[in-house]
Amino acid sequence: MVVMPGGIDIHSHIAGPKVNAGRIMRPEDHYKIFMRMVLGVRRSGTGRTTPSTNMIGYKYARMGWTTVFEPATPPLETRHTHEELDDIPILDKGCFPLLDSNWFVLDYLQNKEYEKCATFIGWIMDAIKGYAVKIVDPGVAEAWGWGRGVGLCLDDPIPGYNLTPKEIVRSLCKVNSMLKLPHPIHVHCNRLGFPGNYTCTIDTMDAVSDLGLNVDFPVIHITHVQFTGYAGDSWATLRSGGEEIAKYVNNHKHVSIDLGQVIFGDSTTMTADAPFEFVLHHLAPGKWTSADVEAETSSGIVPYKYKKKNLVNTVQWCIGLEVALLVKDPWRIFPTTDHPNAGPFTSYPTVLSWLISKKAREKMFEQVNRRGLRRTALPAIDREYDLQLYQPLTENMTFMK
Repeated sequence: MVVMPGGIDIHSHIAGPKVNAGRIMRPEDHYKIFMRMVLGVRRSGTGRTTPSTNMIGYKYARMGWTTVFEPATPPLETRHTHEELDDIPILDKGCFPLLDSNWFVLDYLQNKEYEKCATFIGWIMDAIKGYAVKIVDPGVAEAWGWGRGVGLCLDDPIPGYNLTPKEIVRSLCKVNSMLKLPHPIHVHCNRLGFPGNYTCTIDTMDAVSDLGLNVDFPVIHITHVQFTGYAGDSWATLRSGGEEIAKYVNNHKHVSIDLGQVIFGDSTTMTADAPFEFVLHHLAPGKWTSADVEAETSSGIVPYKYKKKNLVNTVQWCIGLEVALLVKDPWRIFPTTDHPNAGPFTSYPTVLSWLISKKAREKMFEQVNRRGLRRTALPAIDREYDLQLYQPLTENMTFMK
């Protein structure tokens, strides 16, 4: 028998206005998946990619997870986020307020008034009981309000402000350090979902490398790195940039990441990156909703299905596993599916099976797109996680089992 501490999911969309909007959009998501009430034991619920609050708690606990964070909540609507979090049983929970496009934050950063910005963010954290600073495609919500923001790059100017996304990331990293918050800035990189975006991810990590020189812990967390790990200059030439990202993480200790591992099948994508959801709606026509929270952030929701024989979906599936298997220090990687964007959190046991067994991965190789596989390094990776990975790996250790 093996006794382990409870699992921690650092990034899972489980509560708040966009999750509720997803439930409303997806009645078909609730037809087949349900949980019966057991009087005095549990409540009833429905849903797979957008499950009821009580089902979230039961199913996480059933897998052994005990702590989960909602990674994107608009400050003005966080009261409702907490109402849903309070309704999720068993789990310890927290939430990350969205701050990268907040008008007050942008004004302070533009004027380089970092102490005032720190005071404001400290007040926000206390007022809404937030846990970490969330940055989504920095500045894009403000650009989206001007009808722009699709594919905004790290050094592009933000409409109406003398700021760039890079300056927002660096400044909020400084503010986070001033406030001594328990988690580094939680960054959804620019150009998420666009071919060639892995360079933007590396540039984002490198933008704060000097701020992490004198510390022995990460100062930036890059979230669902699979979605920002694409090489190639179009969907036709898409290939994996996972090796390059893993190489950077191995050479720099100021970064931590989570995977956003793709699970084949039905999903409900939801993010504060509204321009990306607008693009995805045209790539996968069907339901789509978009919303703005005044002076704070934006959001979008699009149902999507990942297909095993699809070249792009195969490359996406490979990238998350590539990064997890090529990064040497397992303590700076979090296994996530960015629930429900890349797939439901209930698939974590499957994700772990791919990480601990090359044979399990090889079984999948027989089912996915062969051309897509050839555009990744995953088939050549022999490493398998096991229970001996109890300390950070070093250059003198053997990484392949």
